[in-house]
Amino acid sequence: MVLLIIGAILNFYTNDVVIKRADSTFIPYLGMEVLDEDTVIVKDSSKAEILYSDSSKLFVDENSTLTTTSGKKRSVFLSLGRIWAKVKGLVKGESFEVSNPVSVSGVRGTEFTVSYKDDEAEVKVLSGKVNIRELATGSAVLLERERMAQVKRGMAIEVRKFKIEEIKRWYRWKEDNLKILLKKIGIAIQRGDILKATLLIDQGYALARRLGLTDEYRSKIDQLKEEYETIRKKQGTLRGKIQNIRYTIRKTAPLFVRIDAQLIDLKGMVDQLSKQRKELGEFIREHKKEEAIQLLSSINFLIDQIERRIKNIPRAELNRTVSEIEKDYQFIKQIEREKWVGEETRDEIETTVKRTKDLRDRVRRLKVMLDKTISDYDRLREDISRLKRNI
Repeated sequence: MVLLIIGAILNFYTNDVVIKRADSTFIPYLGMEVLDEDTVIVKDSSKAEILYSDSSKLFVDENSTLTTTSGKKRSVFLSLGRIWAKVKGLVKGESFEVSNPVSVSGVRGTEFTVSYKDDEAEVKVLSGKVNIRELATGSAVLLERERMAQVKRGMAIEVRKFKIEEIKRWYRWKEDNLKILLKKIGIAIQRGDILKATLLIDQGYALARRLGLTDEYRSKIDQLKEEYETIRKKQGTLRGKIQNIRYTIRKTAPLFVRIDAQLIDLKGMVDQLSKQRKELGEFIREHKKEEAIQLLSSINFLIDQIERRIKNIPRAELNRTVSEIEKDYQFIKQIEREKWVGEETRDEIETTVKRTKDLRDRVRRLKVMLDKTISDYDRLREDISRLKRNI
């Protein structure tokens, strides 16, 4: 893929413009190169300006689709909408063509408009000359200044006069475009769409310079940029917080696996102690003192084992982690409802919310089981101490 003949850039645009290149679609930036076979799509309430290295320009009106075509000729294909071409004088052997589904317009150093819709094209010449050819029949006419042609598929080309003053020079970007831009910047900021806000702010400054507007408009853009910077910093902080939460999840997962295994071991010992406590009570009721004393030795050994197991469980770390995870979950749930969170971050938030909730629920269950097991053990130990006094 090479630059369109002598090089072209997207010199300016307002509002919603995209460029399709091969299988990809780009949100453009000011100064972006327009390459051979790129498709420029200018949407409703939008405009674009393509600048060539020889200072020739194409102004693309709203609701228009324009494709750069292959070959040595500098040419474009207008599949929908309207363009305004200002072509500088070409050197010998060079040409510039604007084609559409029903006609092709060839020029050498001129200014003209071409529109196409519903299988009908219209060409108006503001200066110089334009050669127009209807594709189905091959019929052609040469248009001069203040002449226009209507071209329908398979029909004779209609030529008539028009007055240049009647043409609305829409490429002279008006303050209305800036007002629309300001509104779109505000919406992008509210939605947390930082990329779009950045592109629109650049457009706003460029348009303000082009229009030579007062400081009032620039101050409005400056104010919006301050809001944008605030949101951008908040999003940066949020992304950092999300990374910290994910790190906490990864870091604590092995801890809970270890505690879970310790809890299973501890619960098994407490269950065994419960059985021995029951057996000790039966020996005492049956006045089997010797058996009770012998069993008590086994019980004391088991209690020592349980005490060591409990000391090895990092209960303080578990409680602290439970508190941290609960705070993280409440934070991420609150952020999930904020409008300024960008779409690119929202998917991460949804995933993090689910992971944090799953971990929180797991930790809660683990803590409840641990507290219950230790409570059962404390109760058993008190019962055993009471039974000892009866031996």
